[in-house]
Amino acid sequence: MKTLFVFFCLCFVCFSTIAQRPYFQQETNYQIQVKLDDVNHILRGFEKIEYVNQSPDTLYHIFIHVWPNAYKNDYTDFAEHLIENKKTDFYYSQKKDRGFIDSLQFSTDGELLTVRNVENKQDILYVEFKKPLYPSQRVTISTPFRVVLPIVFSRLGHDEQNYQISQWYPKPAVYDNNGWHPMPYLDQSEFYSEFGTFQVEITLPQNYVVAATGSLETQSEALFIDSIVEKTKQFTGQNPIPLLIQPNAISSSSQYKTIVYKQQNIHDFAWFASKNYLIEKKDILLDNQKKVSCFSYFKPQHAKAYKGSTDHIASTIQYLSKHVGIYPYTQASIVDGKLEAGGGMEYPMITVIDGKSVSDLQTVIIHEVGHNWFYGILGNNEREHTWMDEGINSFYEHKIDELISNEKKLKSANENNSGIELKIKNSGQLAYQLSALQHTNQSINTASNKMTPLNVWSVFYSKVPLLMAYLEQYMGAETFEKAMKAYYSQFEFKHPQPIDFRKNMEFYTNENLAWLFDDVFEKDIPIDFGIKKVEKKEQKHAVYVTSKTAFKGPIPISQVVNDTIHATQWITYPYAEAAMFEAIKGAYYKVNALQSAPEIKFANNAFYPSRLFKKQKFGMALVGLGVKEKQQLFVLPAVGYNHYNSWMFGALLHNIRIPNNSFQFALAPMYSIGAKQLVGTGFLSYKWYPKNTFHKIEYVIQGRSFHHQKSSLNVANPVLARHNKILNSLLFTLPTEPREHKLKEFSISYYAIQENGIGYNFHALDSIYTPFVKNNTWNHYAAIRYKHRHDRVTNPYSYQIEILGNNEFIKAGLTAQAKVDYHMKNKGFYARFYAGKFLYIANASQLLITNKNIYLNAVSTGANDFLYDNIYMARNEQSGALAHQIAMHEGGLKIRTPFYANPLGISDNWMLALNLKSDIPLKTKIKLQGFFDMATFADAKKSNPSGNKMLYDAGFQLSIMNAITFYVPLLQSRDFKEYTHSIFPKNRLLNSISFSLDLSHWVFRNTHENALKLVF
Repeated sequence: MKTLFVFFCLCFVCFSTIAQRPYFQQETNYQIQVKLDDVNHILRGFEKIEYVNQSPDTLYHIFIHVWPNAYKNDYTDFAEHLIENKKTDFYYSQKKDRGFIDSLQFSTDGELLTVRNVENKQDILYVEFKKPLYPSQRVTISTPFRVVLPIVFSRLGHDEQNYQISQWYPKPAVYDNNGWHPMPYLDQSEFYSEFGTFQVEITLPQNYVVAATGSLETQSEALFIDSIVEKTKQFTGQNPIPLLIQPNAISSSSQYKTIVYKQQNIHDFAWFASKNYLIEKKDILLDNQKKVSCFSYFKPQHAKAYKGSTDHIASTIQYLSKHVGIYPYTQASIVDGKLEAGGGMEYPMITVIDGKSVSDLQTVIIHEVGHNWFYGILGNNEREHTWMDEGINSFYEHKIDELISNEKKLKSANENNSGIELKIKNSGQLAYQLSALQHTNQSINTASNKMTPLNVWSVFYSKVPLLMAYLEQYMGAETFEKAMKAYYSQFEFKHPQPIDFRKNMEFYTNENLAWLFDDVFEKDIPIDFGIKKVEKKEQKHAVYVTSKTAFKGPIPISQVVNDTIHATQWITYPYAEAAMFEAIKGAYYKVNALQSAPEIKFANNAFYPSRLFKKQKFGMALVGLGVKEKQQLFVLPAVGYNHYNSWMFGALLHNIRIPNNSFQFALAPMYSIGAKQLVGTGFLSYKWYPKNTFHKIEYVIQGRSFHHQKSSLNVANPVLARHNKILNSLLFTLPTEPREHKLKEFSISYYAIQENGIGYNFHALDSIYTPFVKNNTWNHYAAIRYKHRHDRVTNPYSYQIEILGNNEFIKAGLTAQAKVDYHMKNKGFYARFYAGKFLYIANASQLLITNKNIYLNAVSTGANDFLYDNIYMARNEQSGALAHQIAMHEGGLKIRTPFYANPLGISDNWMLALNLKSDIPLKTKIKLQGFFDMATFADAKKSNPSGNKMLYDAGFQLSIMNAITFYVPLLQSRDFKEYTHSIFPKNRLLNSISFSLDLSHWVFRNTHENALKLVF
């Protein structure tokens, strides 16, 4: 027993030591020689890595990243992640445009090392040491390598003979207190690397201009750079030199040069080369009198946009050096390039900026240069803790961007002898609310590779900067700056973790900041402040506030006079006290007045003591986009048309906006020119987001009233019959993984439909019939549906199970759809399968069923849309162009047979159908497809005049904007053929053409989701 006790004590001491062991950091020093073959777009190099084991552990192996292999084939993590993000350029690219790294032979002391791939990671290698690497020991690993450069799909690559050489050399993974961090290359996510010293020798044709990480050691190249700088000063950008526009138009020099760069305390090395770069240079002195050279390398066609760009580099370096920590390097550069992984990408001392970013160049430069601090110097794990670089850096980007913009405005105002009002703007609120109000946002501490593209934007680049602004406002600017300087000083050239940032902030606030780092960063509790009430107490106002969510952080309350903040107080949890303000005439009160905290709602943030509606502001507008502090009603003109109502004009009244509301409505009353009556449609919906079982619950009530039938028989004015519909639906959306692109939805619906018809009176005196409207009773139906849809970019599929009916019948159906992609963008083969069953609840002869349109139909037309779920232009017409409309519903066949007393393909028992179509596998933007349909059903042999058991058609279809599709059947089964021959002796092909309308992609109440699909 005593022995066992001692064993447990030893285990406890051991585990405690591991958990509490001091910080350590490995060191990697590089010597790289590389030569560019600009004819074949190949790098050939040799690398020596000195790896210093500064950990307390003995290492037996090392992980090495060979990230160019990410571009090797379709099965890398990079390729698969792109597909998940619905980016297909790489997937559909040709083999010759891809890249890889090979010719690797890792050795130490001349002995080859054992190397193997890590699981299925083609860009991570496991390299086994010949002998253990003990603490404080170092080893030199060397290898030749060859990189076949891809065209630019992400960061590394070439755009003709413009070269972007990043993530290009074999590079050890980080080993820290949490172990090894091997990570595949990803487009969306960034990196984590060890600090050390680099010496890089680049050999390439003599007339290339090179921009790179590090200090240029080659004097002749420095003189060459200076000559380009002087040439650039004479270049206006208005009339570019023709030979400089396309680098391939400039012959590469037959003479080669070798350029040497050296740098200490960096964790990566990137370089860029082109034969037509222009260069702008600016030298600045920091507060410690350190000189820093700012370089801007750009293409001649962008010269006008880049003129003065070094000013933005300088302003960023000066601001961050003053307010965070001194810039430690001697130069900083930006490069005009081609980038598919965002607007810009940072590397130590240099950043590449995509050519499409010239319209927002100032902001992009500030952001990317700022990464020298929050990535370059504070080298956190960007993959796991992206907020520590992107979020904090974006916070400072907003500050510097606003400072520069305001200086420009002030200068312009002074020149025009006019004043200017400076305002604080937080555009990040919109981005945050786009996902937060849909409850699709993810926790700040989520690793970037697990984030959706929308959440990368809304969380890291929007929400976190807002939280930094909120924390700064709470701490006070001076205290916040002291904390940031201390953080920088402690972790310069190190690997800070989230706990390090938190401890530093808690030290300077002298508070437990669990309400921020636990509740918001980790648990993702939303923030929604509100004012409960304002009481008049003598000559003061007592303002009581609340948090409308589980958030327990401090709340800022401001007194606002003439739209200017007069005073601000903070109230902390449990918010029992009131903020006291001197009562000022015309003053009102706002929580979070600067919008620094990311809130999900702002319309409840103000209280107006002197107004009738003290907590709300109301307004009217045409459209709703952006974060608003008032409730809005939107009014738009409404226009419609169908065969019966003719043109309809009215107004669309709604509250649908982006970001959206939980409660939504849209009402469209219109006046029908044809019927000379009011018609219209509308809906109301409300969404709940429960914490368990369901992601979303939505209740929707829809209504519509239009005309659907008319008769002009023996009357001067047509008689019109209308339908009225009320649909109540409860939709339950099941939770799915954020990056899955899946929808799982269960719904229960109740339909109440009054479908009036047209009857005829016989007038014996005149022996004629005249039409009249038959006011029919309401019909009631219930439906249960389950939808499963996987909207992955390759080979998507879906299925729906539906059961509907009433006290007379039950109709069940299964619809399944799948796409098999050709290896061409937007080209594929599509299959749709339908199986339906119809059941009478009682004996058919005892039922009131007289409408065969409720049966299973091989061809779906307006006449058998008894639920009025689809939009038909001429619902019950037999002739005319608009009568050719069909729907891809049930059987999905394309040829209508309305002139038969019993149209083809109707069953009150069962039906099976298969619909196939294929894109024309040619590189064309025209959506021309071939189709083939077939259907069979119970007693088909008896029902079809030919005695055949099968109906089929085939031909071509043309889709326009995925909304309207025209079908031209060239092959028909015997029954369809006999119908067209007997009914249409002329123009049989023309009369066989049909079309469909599919507006399901733009359900009005889902405008928010559909708008986001256009961007992401």
